[in-house]
Amino acid sequence: MRWMADDAFLSRMRELSGDPEINGVFAQATMYSRGNFLTTHDDHVDREDRRIAYVINLTPRWRPDWGGMLHFTAEDGSVLDTFFPHFNSMSLFTVPQRHFVSYVPPFAMAERQAITGWLIAA
Repeated sequence: MRWMADDAFLSRMRELSGDPEINGVFAQATMYSRGNFLTTHDDHVDREDRRIAYVINLTPRWRPDWGGMLHFTAEDGSVLDTFFPHFNSMSLFTVPQRHFVSYVPPFAMAERQAITGWLIAA
């Protein structure tokens, strides 16, 4: 994933986000299998200057009834918006922002795979 640390990628991310201070990236591979989910959080970490979170979706033919949706919430927990993990798509959102990934049920016939992480100002 060296291409993500390349100046061409970071320059494009600065342009898309409108944040001229982005100069680094953290990346990790993620996989949500049957029974997996991610509880509500906002991605803020005191020791890291996370500016933008991203999700690059890598699972072809994902179905809505398999869960694994990225949900954004208000302080009261109500869902404000939902992103479907379309294959070969990238979601970007500012940090901090409350969100969770919904439960993947036992009948899901695939794993939800992605590269996720944060654009930072170091």
